[in-house]
Amino acid sequence: MSMVHSSMSRAFPTATAYNASKFGLNGMSEALMQEIRYDGIKVSYLMPGSVATHFNGHTPGPEDDWKIQPRDIARLLGRIAGERIG
Repeated sequence: MSMVHSSMSRAFPTATAYNASKFGLNGMSEALMQEIRYDGIKVSYLMPGSVATHFNGHTPGPEDDWKIQPRDIARLLGRIAGERIG
């Protein structure tokens, strides 16, 4: 399982290395899925929108209430993993 922000469906200037790493993670996940899908192994990657995090020194406040909450992503990842394991 991997997770990349949904903005990574497009590149943005001044962040070449960041763009490359995120596009690379998506490509690796898709290729890996194709390589191992017939072995009963599943690959998922999640591309959430805006998440209320402390990224880049930001402290989430009331103005971030519209964003996805980290606990919601954690629950979703847990459900995905749980369905695969059990």
